[in-house]
Amino acid sequence: MLAYYFKLAFNSLRKNLALSCLTIATIAIGIGASMSTYTIYHVMSGDPIPWKSSELFVPQIDSLGPTVRSKSGEPSDLLSYQDAIALQNARPALHQAAMYQIQLTVAPADPNQLPFAVSARASGAGFFSMFDTPFALGTYWSKADEQQRANVAVLAAGLADRLFHGENPLGKAITLNQRDYRIVGVLKPWNPSPRFYDLSGDALAQSDAVYIPFTTAIDHQMASIGHKFCAIMPDPAQGWQGLLSSNCAWLQYWVELPTAGDADNYRQFLQQYATDQQRAGRFGWPALTRLRNVREWLIYKHVIPDEIRAVMAVGFSFLLVCLINAIGLMLAKFNGRTSDLGVRRALGASKRDVVVQCLAESALVGLLSGVAGLALTLLAVAAERNVVSESLAKVIHVDLVLVLITLLLAEIATICAGLYPAWRASRIQPALQLKM
Repeated sequence: MLAYYFKLAFNSLRKNLALSCLTIATIAIGIGASMSTYTIYHVMSGDPIPWKSSELFVPQIDSLGPTVRSKSGEPSDLLSYQDAIALQNARPALHQAAMYQIQLTVAPADPNQLPFAVSARASGAGFFSMFDTPFALGTYWSKADEQQRANVAVLAAGLADRLFHGENPLGKAITLNQRDYRIVGVLKPWNPSPRFYDLSGDALAQSDAVYIPFTTAIDHQMASIGHKFCAIMPDPAQGWQGLLSSNCAWLQYWVELPTAGDADNYRQFLQQYATDQQRAGRFGWPALTRLRNVREWLIYKHVIPDEIRAVMAVGFSFLLVCLINAIGLMLAKFNGRTSDLGVRRALGASKRDVVVQCLAESALVGLLSGVAGLALTLLAVAAERNVVSESLAKVIHVDLVLVLITLLLAEIATICAGLYPAWRASRIQPALQLKM
């Protein structure tokens, strides 16, 4: 029966082609406007590590005091060096890693290539285990390398290709800041979006090109290129050691806690640690700690700006306006078929049959509108890449999920818009049409 209804719907679209095309175009424009704005939201709101996001946590300790706290009264996002080392030595988590972003100068082995700067990350080996970073070659450094502060490095895929042109670089040397580092691993292309493990800058920034042991970077006194918060600046005369012994918060820290019980135990451990520091006289304020998993961390850090939410609301509001116009167009279309529908009623069709017939036509309009709306969305996304930031332009795209959402939204929206016109069409009096 549905096949028959869709055949009638197709014939109806052909009979009044101009009105049909106008209805399809109206809905398609609304779909294109709403989905092009939703695409940006979709990219920024996705769970970057869904299989593990409930197991990865950021511990926060207030080492700065109420005068330096954020307006929300929350502790710093970062940890001091002595707090990070204390948590690391306590080892209450399955995996954990202190880290910070640095900048290194790469000197290519080819004398024809000039040195260039890259973004790098000093981190504990737990970084790779926690975040399931995919390796193309080799693996990350060993605990012995960390303890010995060895000059070893893991390269991102892009840098490895740039320097070694597809050759196996394992065991070879790379010169970073005028020091030779032995390459122990090469990652596959890996760029979680948003870059949840480091939200101190652009949440959509590319992943780092080089990774070296945290202990090695500390030993070489490599300065962070990220944020640094201090209640009292360290004595300049003390230099690097002064920073390490201060309460300045400048290190990111992540832990892996596989179960809810592990997370609860770690919260208690974290609060007890901060309380002990307060009792020892290091903190002159009540102990304040937090422990947030990946999803909670993304919400807390406002990864999705309010401007994007506002633009998306405008886009869907425009879709609503288009649907209201489509209701009027479908009313006009169904009213123009009163004689046909009246004859069907006179021949025994029920009001329900007329409603189903009209909704079948609405569904066909929705399908065509969805295809046209998808084309408009693709064009709008291509245009957006030219006006948004470079980091966002690199990750914004229309994937299969968005294609399905677009088609489904067009179908549901059009059927909903067709409900009232279909109901009105079912109220046609057969006798009045037969008299005509």
